[in-house]
Amino acid sequence: MLLSTAHKHERGFTLAESVIIVVIIGFLATMATQSFLALLNNKKVENALMRVELALKQAQREAIKTSKSCVVSIPNGVNVQLTSNCLDSSDWSIQDIDIDRPPSLETLTFDFKGRINDPSDGGIIVLSLPDGSGSPKCLEISTGIGLMRTGSYDGSNCNTQ
Repeated sequence: MLLSTAHKHERGFTLAESVIIVVIIGFLATMATQSFLALLNNKKVENALMRVELALKQAQREAIKTSKSCVVSIPNGVNVQLTSNCLDSSDWSIQDIDIDRPPSLETLTFDFKGRINDPSDGGIIVLSLPDGSGSPKCLEISTGIGLMRTGSYDGSNCNTQ
């Protein structure tokens, strides 16, 4: 029997190559996690904006349906509860979102035609995360016909869609 002194060609990765691959995978996982968390935070703000808009539109519809004025209270701050004399019994709390609105929008009154007659009742409601991260969203309310539009807030304007 002849003994072979030739080295077999071993296949696989060296330790240095393996470390580089692990570092690259770790970097990509970190980037993906940050993007995913940003997406979740943006969806949280969008969901809160949708709930505020839904509450206001429901109050507006109820004012038209019952031919009576409907008043909605929108507090400033984090973890607020929207209240109204005509909203259904659903839970209208907005959790983990900061609501900032002008003093004129503390209470919003829709008349029997669903209009907002008080010119001081128009304005912008801004919703954002309490820590200031993410993209703030806004709800712009116009006087007169009670038109509501949502959009992104750039610090001074509501860029509506």
